[in-house]
Amino acid sequence: MVETPAEIICHACSFLKFWTGLHKEEFQAQIRDGVDVLLSVACQMIANQRQDLPRLLPPPTGDHSGDQELE
Repeated sequence: MVETPAEIICHACSFLKFWTGLHKEEFQAQIRDGVDVLLSVACQMIANQRQDLPRLLPPPTGDHSGDQELE
């Protein structure tokens, strides 16, 4: 199952590399280089998302005066 947008890029890159052989030889190296760049960026995104996860929400405060109870 795909959990992050970066994983979609990884899956797309696998298809791009697989189908590179359908293109002319002069374009194959360019496609492979582009796919390698996309993969490196996607891997960096995945690594950063896991490190930044605790920073997504601000730290909790003890002030709950704005909370309203549902009746």
